[in-house]
Amino acid sequence: MGKNDINQIADSVRVVHAGCGVNALSCLQSRANSTYCSLLVGLISAAHQAILRLSSVTYQ
Repeated sequence: MGKNDINQIADSVRVVHAGCGVNALSCLQSRANSTYCSLLVGLISAAHQAILRLSSVTYQ
């Protein structure tokens, strides 16, 4: 996997991460969606960790 491939993956993860963040913030307004919010927060956390791992691999 080349450096460009890693950058493309990181760009895709950032887009997904931003989308989940927006959805998570909007759903926090309703307690009925708390389970859905928990899942989104988990996705945000996983995406954030993936970005950190990819960036550490990219810059080594």
